[in-house]
Amino acid sequence: MKIFIIGDSNTYGWDPRDIFGGPYGDPWPVFLKEAGHEVAVDAVPGCEIPYFPQLIESTVSMVNREQPDILMLMLGSNDILNMNEPDASVAAGRMEKLVNSIRDSVLNEVQIILMAVPEVRIPGGYREAGQEYNERLGQLARDRRCGFFQYDGELPLAFDGVHLTEEGHRLLGEAAVKYIKEKRW
Repeated sequence: MKIFIIGDSNTYGWDPRDIFGGPYGDPWPVFLKEAGHEVAVDAVPGCEIPYFPQLIESTVSMVNREQPDILMLMLGSNDILNMNEPDASVAAGRMEKLVNSIRDSVLNEVQIILMAVPEVRIPGGYREAGQEYNERLGQLARDRRCGFFQYDGELPLAFDGVHLTEEGHRLLGEAAVKYIKEKRW
């Protein structure tokens, strides 16, 4: 089974201890590879949900090029973190637009899995906005017949309150493998 994952620094495996932003050795997508899946990853630290028409078109083109059986989207944290006043509805609206564009334009039948973002631990309403975003993402998944994957529990975050630790990547990776196995996609 081919899985294509689009994500940000928490998919890339950003290690905030590294001044140059290098990745951890085993970010969570590695666990899907080790489980026997063919995995392609497009993970860019700082990436927001594509919402300009050209970026949406580029994302759809990547999905068409990869032709995955499963498309996992783990985006939204940066959309919220880059707002002066965090607003989950903006990020959720962007994701809805992206999902609709993928559904309308992808050439093969692909199962989309929307992934809840890790709960950030920084002040200023960002934690609450992230929680609301994940709730909206779950509703979007139900409305658009997508899968919805949310880690059951609190993932360990680094000192910055945003990025997963190595243990967080391991836990998320193992849970993602279990989720896909249980869904039998």
